[in-house]
Formats: sequence, C-alpha cells, structure tokens
Amino acid sequence: MPVLLAALMAALLLAPSASAAGPWRDAPSSSRPSQAQQTGPAAEQDPQLRAAAPKHKKTLRGWQLNERKVGLAPFGLSCDSLKEYTGPARPPAGTKIKRRLVTEPLDLSNGDIVVTKSCIRPTSTGYHNEFLVTTTRCDDSCSAPARGHVVIRDSEISGLAMDPEEISTSCAFLGIGTLKRNLMHGMGSGICFFETGDKFDALAENNYVTGLRSYGDSHNEAATIRDFEKAGGRSATFLNNRLECTSGNVTGGLFIQPTWESIYNVDVIGNYIEGDGYNLFVSGGGGSYDDLSSINNRFRSTGWGPSVVDEGDGWDTWRKNYLFDPSAKKSAGRPVRQ
Repeated sequence: MPVLLAALMAALLLAPSASAAGPWRDAPSSSRPSQAQQTGPAAEQDPQLRAAAPKHKKTLRGWQLNERKVGLAPFGLSCDSLKEYTGPARPPAGTKIKRRLVTEPLDLSNGDIVVTKSCIRPTSTGYHNEFLVTTTRCDDSCSAPARGHVVIRDSEISGLAMDPEEISTSCAFLGIGTLKRNLMHGMGSGICFFETGDKFDALAENNYVTGLRSYGDSHNEAATIRDFEKAGGRSATFLNNRLECTSGNVTGGLFIQPTWESIYNVDVIGNYIEGDGYNLFVSGGGGSYDDLSSINNRFRSTGWGPSVVDEGDGWDTWRKNYLFDPSAKKSAGRPVRQ
C-alpha cells in the first residue's frame, strides 16, 4: 500500500477539485444545500421509544429497520445511560467492551475485539483519515489488521459530540470487520470497508445509517467499499441494512469503487438504500472489480436515480431489485434494472 501521504495525494488527484475533503472523495456529489444543523434520529431524543422497542426475534430486511429496532434501543439503553469506558483507545487483542460509553476514537487494529451494547460517541477524531472507529493501522504506511475477529454489534456510533466541520469527512467505521444491528448517525459517512487486506471477510448486517452531515466540499456515503482483494474465497457482504444518505453532498447510498486496489466478491442483498445522489453507485478507479451481486434490494431515490454503473462491466448478478413501495407486497414496487 502507498504511504499515507502518497495515498492522500492520490485521493486529491482523483477528487473533483483539489479542495474536496476526505481521504477518497473522488466522485461528484449532489448539489443540495448542506444540512449542517441536522440532528440525530428520534430514538436518541426520546427514551420512551427506546424502552418500548421490540427485542430481536427474526432477521429483518433493510426496509423493515428503524431507529427502534437496532442499536441500543431494543435493550432499553441509551448513550447517556451507560458507564464511561476507561480502557485504552487502542485496546489489546482479546478485549470485550460491553455496555460502555466510549468518548474517544477507537483503534481496533490489534484485532480479536468485540464491542456490544455500547455507545461510541467521540469528542475528537483519530490520527488518520479522521476516524471514529478503525481497524486500519497507519505508521509509515497503512495496513489491515494482522488479526481478524473485530465485531461491533447492538451498538450506537454517533458523531453528534462534534460540529459538522469536524466530522463531515469521517466514517463511522473505517476498516474491516463484522458490524451487526448498529445505529450510525451524525458523522459524514457510515460504513467504510477500506484497507481490508487479503485475509478476512467483511460483513455489514442489519445496520441503520442515517442523519449524516456534510460540510464544505465533503463527499458523503452511507456505505462504501474501496478495496477487497480476491483471496481464499473471502467475501464482503452488505446484508439487510438501511442506508440513508441525504446529507447535502452525496455521492451515493452505497458507493463501490476500486480506488487503489481491486474489489472482488461483493454481495449486496436485502438492503433499503434511500436518499440523494445515486442509491447504488459502481465506479471505476485505480483497480478493477469483478463478482458483484445485487439481489432483492429496495431503492428510494430523491436524487439522480436508484442505480448507476459509471465504468466497467457492472453487476455479475442482478435480480429482484425494486423501487421501494410500502403498499406493495414485500415493499417491491417497479423493478429496477442495472
């Protein structure tokens, strides 16, 4: 991988203008006015909604998710009800963080770390790529963790402890790991599978990304994947997530681009992708891509459209993808073609 400085310079060269913020913001964004003052979801503001939320009884599709069905709410918890985490910002392998409020950026690059029923609400960003949570280690160069099994589930990641100008180029999660049933809101972008290495699977399942914030020339995505090398049958999966991106400077709800390295074996299944820009955006970059599947997703576009392939051959598998229609069976409206 290139050294961090070279990587940042490469990103700036790819970007629409030299002033575009963010480490890999290189596609056009929609031109809606910035919603810099946007607040968090209703669940953070109304504790009664959290307490009344149902327990997880079955796997939900992305279009069935809301702020009461993921994160802390199903357990009657809130960020402010949790005890503060006092451990290291870079915890050792084997660490388990449960029912804690984390107020600093969390570096999980040692691997073998599980975070459950916790709130990650930093008051500052991390030392590389302005991370909130990361598995990427950047010293002389940036790399994926040597050890896998990084899991965050039933938790909340919030950027609301910082102003939009501090958080608009930050991802809720940057790196590779397993993310399940989390609420992510208040930052610039949501799930960013980046510096993924060549060993471990990536899984985002039943997460709800919402309330993203833009500022200046930021480029924002609810989810993105920028590299995923083919090795040992590994796969990257976006399964049954709700990805909402209406921040003002939107590239896409789910943006797939081999920015420097190639991308292989990506499955996009059962998601609800809504908002501005393109809901589902495949773009070329410094590498190639192959083995992409999009199955049984729902789209609600308020921007350029539900899906686009900007460069390359597009999707190897594309079936049962529909516009979202809450009145239709399985919320499947008009079919969407790639």
